[in-house]
Amino acid sequence: EEYDKGQRQSQALELSKQKYQTLFDQVKAIIEEVCSESGEELYNALVKNLATSLGFKYCFVGELDPSDDEKINTLALWSDSDFSENVTYTLAQSPCENVVGKKLCSYSGKVWEIFPDDKMLADLSIETYVGIPLNDSSNNPLGILCIMHDERVTDLTNVKLILPLFAVVAQSEMERQMYEKELHWESEKIQVSRDVAMAANDFSNVEDTLKFVLQRFCQFIGFPVGHFYFKTDTSSIMLVPSRLWYFDDPDKYKTLKAVTESTTFEAGEGLPSEVMSTQRPKWIHDVYAEDNFPRARKSDQLGVRSGLACPIMIRKGVVGVMEFFTPDILPVDWDIVDTLEQLSTQVGRILERARSENLLRE
Repeated sequence: EEYDKGQRQSQALELSKQKYQTLFDQVKAIIEEVCSESGEELYNALVKNLATSLGFKYCFVGELDPSDDEKINTLALWSDSDFSENVTYTLAQSPCENVVGKKLCSYSGKVWEIFPDDKMLADLSIETYVGIPLNDSSNNPLGILCIMHDERVTDLTNVKLILPLFAVVAQSEMERQMYEKELHWESEKIQVSRDVAMAANDFSNVEDTLKFVLQRFCQFIGFPVGHFYFKTDTSSIMLVPSRLWYFDDPDKYKTLKAVTESTTFEAGEGLPSEVMSTQRPKWIHDVYAEDNFPRARKSDQLGVRSGLACPIMIRKGVVGVMEFFTPDILPVDWDIVDTLEQLSTQVGRILERARSENLLRE
């Protein structure tokens, strides 16, 4: 009897080993297939294969919102039998809040009741949830990989074994894209700097050079409007509008141009003068919600919402201000702010050289 019992245990163990070997062979084949892709195709293949292989209805991979680490932007979302449109959602009061930057979490049985403020869980009648954090190689949070089902799954052993394998693929791709983006940004920044330096040598007058600077900076940061304010003289506290502009569509911004060219600023008044006073760049989320943007009070048809201004320095003094606008309401992008502050030193050198040449002529 003891022998028979031992035989049965041995057979059960062998079957269990075969079962898991088969499972991991299948998962290995899927991961190899997924890893042959990159970017959006990789994320799509990952969530589809993960959901179908485990028999779950929903699966998504998401990254932390670059401008708000309390939100997740999904990169691929599998829903039942097809891909759904990507969404942005808030982590607070959701099970994902216990996952991102923390650890794998699972819930089985009426998950929508456990997290009553998460509308998505209720809308989808989620009964089972498993999420795993995605981190970079320095263990900084990147996002989340999550799988859900509208039926209760009591045995989550396989899910907890397999999910980390797919998570490695997802976070590796996220980190690769992040480094690729940073490399591209640095490369573009260097190219912009070179273009401005060449323009300073090629153009015969400073006005043409500054027009090129506005155009090149706008193209680089993706803003459709650029403009210069200048001090009347080095000792002045007043900024006056120049006639130097860049527009991707001049007709669209006629009102902004007219209002701006009739508006001067003294110390601390308005975006350009505030930047002159602080000698630091400033990003405005929405010009119509900004107390210190008097041009918005002159017209509700400016055609712009977010704005950015950066001081132009010669030695330690401000001689002018560059300002850029977009019709979109955008959160502050510190990469853009820091880069423009660096590039503004070239504009200062252009103006300083022009001033020196004028003095020599006199």
